Amino acid sequence: MQDNFLLVENEAGHIRASIPIALPPVLNQSIADMVYSSPHTLLGLVNRHGSPLHVIWPHILQQNVDAFRAILTVGAIIQPQRL
Repeated sequence: MQDNFLLVENEAGHIRASIPIALPPVLNQSIADMVYSSPHTLLGLVNRHGSPLHVIWPHILQQNVDAFRAILTVGAIIQPQRL
């Protein structure tokens, strides 16, 4: 049986236990298509460039930046501006 508890001792000497939450990856459909239909492509890139391998799709990065900026704007944390 795997131990899923994280034990943390605070300054007062108290120990707190928690279970870390595992989050599944969220894949854009175009990325998922490439990952699952051509795994040899990713293995080739890892063999060539090493691991960890960071692959960035510019249009998806822009979507993520826009979504993050929208959340910050709605929460009145920042004023909207364009990079």
